[in-house]
Amino acid sequence: MKRLLLLYITFLFLTGCETTQDVDFPDIKPKLVVNCLFNPDSVFLVHISHNASIVDYDINTYDAFGYIENAEIRIYENNTYIGQLTDAGKGFYLAENVYPVANAEYRIKVNAGGYDGIWAESIVPANIELDTFIWNRQRDPISELGEVFKVNMVWRDPPGEDYYYLYNLKSTSDNPYSYSNPDLFVKDCPLFPDVARPDMFIFNDHLFEGDTMNLECYCDLGYLSSMDTTYFAFYLAHVSKEFYQWALTLVEHNAQRRYFSEPVQVYSNIQNGLGLFAGYNTCGDTIAYTWFDFKKGGEMK
Repeated sequence: MKRLLLLYITFLFLTGCETTQDVDFPDIKPKLVVNCLFNPDSVFLVHISHNASIVDYDINTYDAFGYIENAEIRIYENNTYIGQLTDAGKGFYLAENVYPVANAEYRIKVNAGGYDGIWAESIVPANIELDTFIWNRQRDPISELGEVFKVNMVWRDPPGEDYYYLYNLKSTSDNPYSYSNPDLFVKDCPLFPDVARPDMFIFNDHLFEGDTMNLECYCDLGYLSSMDTTYFAFYLAHVSKEFYQWALTLVEHNAQRRYFSEPVQVYSNIQNGLGLFAGYNTCGDTIAYTWFDFKKGGEMK
């Protein structure tokens, strides 16, 4: 009897009805997407594309987010028109011989056929002059075992609210088989950074506004070969508020790419559109050394 009941239940599951339900997704009007991070070391380079609905996205071709051709892009410096960008192909536009300058405010206006016009603005913060940028090799201050690569940065924080992004904290080697991504740490960290990762620190000046900042960074040297030339890159960016908010939300967004987590919307300052238009200024150096030369340490000139 039990077997007959089991067969009957199995039969019901196998012959159950299926219903196909069509879901009508709302039509989404495409918006222009602008991406541009600018600094005084290079001309304006802007990428223009558009967003798309999930039903228009082709995972095989990644073709939904197409770039925009023949867009009209104008740049303003302190409310004064300074030029129109030229089409460089595949959605990129550049302003030849137009370099951003520190302490200036920039506005971008973009128009393209079939899309609402968009605009955004941001500043290029003042250049940070490093009073000290020295490096040497010393015993690990945490474990007191082995040796570390130490970089000491000292700078004066400008008046007002400021945001910083310490990045490219990594090393590379002439030896392609050499491990080249050591963890970085800050001893007695005075920053209380919003983001602290082995390759970046994102922080503001709320705790040292207008004061002199002394930052000591360390990298483990245990993995290095005595025969390789190794390059350590340390760069401190003085970033706009728009850059700061974008960087924070981007890190949070990437960290939430898992099930059962709240989505994090990446910050955008594009009015009527999406993307980012943000300025920054940077200082630092890439340090090249061999194991034996590095014993002497050095200083950025």
